[in-house]
Amino acid sequence: MVRVLIVERVPFMRNITRFALECSGHEVIGEAVDGQQALDLYYLYTPDLVILALVLQKVQGIQVLRRIKETHPDSKIVICSAIKTQRMIDQAMEYGADSYVIKPFQIYNFISEVNRVLGLKTTFQEMAQKRLLSQREELEQIAAKVLTRTISRDELQSFIQKVQGSPHQ
Repeated sequence: MVRVLIVERVPFMRNITRFALECSGHEVIGEAVDGQQALDLYYLYTPDLVILALVLQKVQGIQVLRRIKETHPDSKIVICSAIKTQRMIDQAMEYGADSYVIKPFQIYNFISEVNRVLGLKTTFQEMAQKRLLSQREELEQIAAKVLTRTISRDELQSFIQKVQGSPHQ
């Protein structure tokens, strides 16, 4: 499991980013709302990956990037910003960013890029397909038991409860 620090001043974007990362199997170990807090949390936890916004209070994101890369050049940092000028993208890459994702992003594309940076081959789509395949296999097993009348009442009730609870999981 990859340990991730999210650095984003906008609560909505922090929540979307956390959701995407956690759904794809990553662990969010901290969230920072400004550049100084980002540096403090980075040095406290030394995460495997930092998702870093550029527009921050106290210390700007580009400076956070520079400081982390100066002390930990192998750290993985993905810039996630609404600033899409080529000059800013080039500057971030020059200072050592591993990728630059433009906000707003599509979750699938974001996770695919994060996994690419981490060297992981599993994409968000592949994980969703595996989950659906697993659910389909379970449904087929239950259907076979229903058709052959070998399912117990408890087994059927358990399956129905699981299906009814699935939107909340």
